[in-house]
Amino acid sequence: MNPPFCELVEHIYHAWKLLGAGGVLVSVVPESVFFNRKYTTFKGWLQIHNTYIEMVDRNAFLNSNNPTGVATRIIKIIKT
Repeated sequence: MNPPFCELVEHIYHAWKLLGAGGVLVSVVPESVFFNRKYTTFKGWLQIHNTYIEMVDRNAFLNSNNPTGVATRIIKIIKT
């Protein structure tokens, strides 16, 4: 998923609630999640769910339909 970054946490929590056991949530998130204090609780939530996190090249989305140079990461969580 690629939720609107202004409502990122709400969208991810909602998607998580919709997943059944064994479901996988994959999302693009802004780099700011990992250094902004605003996301402290969310970062803790990611940690307790053993989230796999992968850095994305800063220019990865320059050729997309909505070009952006925003730094992002991909998160992947498997619901047990």
